[in-house]
Parts: sequence; structure tokens; C-alpha cells
Amino acid sequence: MFARLSVTEGTANREAIVNQLATQVVPAVENHPGFRGLMASHDAANNLLYVLTNWESEADVQSSEALADSARQQAVSSLRAAVKEVTVWEQVDGIVRATPPAGAKLLVTRASMDPATLDANIGFFRDEMLPGITSAPGFCALRHLVQRSAGTSMIGTVWTDQSALEGALKMAGEGLQVGRARGIDFEAPAVRDVVYVSVPPTVM
Repeated sequence: MFARLSVTEGTANREAIVNQLATQVVPAVENHPGFRGLMASHDAANNLLYVLTNWESEADVQSSEALADSARQQAVSSLRAAVKEVTVWEQVDGIVRATPPAGAKLLVTRASMDPATLDANIGFFRDEMLPGITSAPGFCALRHLVQRSAGTSMIGTVWTDQSALEGALKMAGEGLQVGRARGIDFEAPAVRDVVYVSVPPTVM
């Protein structure tokens, strides 16, 4: 699986965001081969919108680029926003236990490491950290994304509410200590509100 992450800035109207995604963006991409879903999250403090689309293969990401760019430009024009960044990631782990409810929170942890250690660290996370995360109260979903050549990773976990998020933050703090001992550098964890999720019926 692969993912395209689009970051835009300049819109705080969540109702407008949801409407644009539901009526313009998803209809534009949902029938393209390889599309496997979309999730949008909002950082109100910095007025940033993050839209993650999932694809079956890297070839699907590449073949959908023109379509995605057109939908993105139409959306930012309607929302009076601006594209800040578009990146492509490989998804090495993806778990969905429940559809995020209203008020769900997204916890994102970005990391960098020696690219030569990436596979070993992916395996360590999968074997040693993942079971504890997925069994924690309020867990909904997880995606572990990487850019192999750069040695960067991004782990996003979705939690039902603020209470579940607080437990996840405590667990994340312990995980960062373990990761640093393995030579991994971390950015400060970021928290965002989940504002929209769309998954094709064939993926459910």
C-alpha cells in the first residue's frame, strides 16, 4: 500500500472542508484504480488541513497524480486555501479496528533514522510496540508510513476521544524513549482532529 499526503493551509471552516471533500474530492478519485480510502484531519491551532489518500500500489499513486492534483486545486480554490506540501509514502502497517466517531483524535509521530536501520526498526515496532497500541482503550486505527531513501517514518494512530488520546500520549512517551535508544530521532508528537473518513465498500 502507498499513501499521498496533501497539506493545505488557510481554512478553518470544518463544515466547508467536509462538504468539499464529500462532494468534490472523493467523487473525483474514488473510481480510480487502486483507490483504498481517504482520511482528513485538521490542526486548528495552525490552520492546517491534512488529507491522506491510500492506494494499492505506487503505480496507482503515480497514475492518479493528475486527477488528484485537479481535485486538490479545485478544493483549495473553493476553500480559499493554499497547498503547502504533497508527499508520497509507503505504508508498511495498516490496521483499522473501528470507524472513527465524531470527536476522534489523530496522534502523529514523525521520526528519522539511518536508512540502513529502517527495516529493523519497522520489525521492532511491529513486534514490540504495535500489540500494546492496538489493545489500548479507545484505539480505532493505525497507519505506519515510511520514505525508505530518506530514512523517515510517520506513525498515525486514531483514538475515539480525548480520554483515549491522553492514554495514547503517555504510551507514546514511553515508546519515544525506546526508539531513541535505537538511534531514532523524533519530532514532537502532533495531535489533530479527524474531520472526514471515506473508505470504499470493497475495502471494508
